[in-house]
Amino acid sequence: MKTFLCTCVCAAFLLFTSGCVVSDDPITPMPEPDPEPISLRTGLIFHTPFSGNADDIALNGIAGTITGATLTSDRHGNPNEAYRFDGVDDVINYGNPADFGFGGAATYTMAAWVKLEDRGDDQRNTIISKFNGGVAAGWYLAVNANEEIQAYRNVAPWSVSGGSSVPYGEYVHVAASFDGSNFSVWLNGELDGTTVFRTHPNDRNTDMLIGGTFNRNVLVPLLKGTVDDIRIYNRVLTAEERTWLATH
Repeated sequence: MKTFLCTCVCAAFLLFTSGCVVSDDPITPMPEPDPEPISLRTGLIFHTPFSGNADDIALNGIAGTITGATLTSDRHGNPNEAYRFDGVDDVINYGNPADFGFGGAATYTMAAWVKLEDRGDDQRNTIISKFNGGVAAGWYLAVNANEEIQAYRNVAPWSVSGGSSVPYGEYVHVAASFDGSNFSVWLNGELDGTTVFRTHPNDRNTDMLIGGTFNRNVLVPLLKGTVDDIRIYNRVLTAEERTWLATH
């Protein structure tokens, strides 16, 4: 009986292995995802990837107060990983954090992915701001009525604009940086405009907003489109860091 069972097992094994094809071709491993450079954690004082909420995940950990803005798909097509603003009454407010005055020669970089839909007549799409026109003007990053990236500082010559048109209906990466004397804007990782600026005092008591600004203490929502992955650094990024952010 044992001999019979052994014979059956061996026959089954031979039958199974005879149907297997062994290839001499080497197995190509799946490519590893390109990890975020560790250096991009240095000087990161605000970061909201919008992963289901609007909270800052950097060291400050600021919770955003959402008015109207709704979760939507991000630049990779992942649902509930970005926020859409209707250009009418949508905004996200982060209060008045002290670390974002950027006075004097303080260096900084602001960066975000945006997909714009439209604009009103002579209206800019404000991405992020700490600005109160006519009262406590500070700074903002926007796309102006000429469809150019525009970054503002509360000192002459007031703003720098890019030379390229920002397309509507698709995600693009926009950024602005101040190195202590030069104010520059970047589109998809490429330098798009730069202007020499003087220093200025810290901005005054103004809330930091995504999707709008204040004008004489009145909230003005000024963004029609989607925003994804906003970052603020207290330094100027390297070319390699800007390229990584603009391609991931």
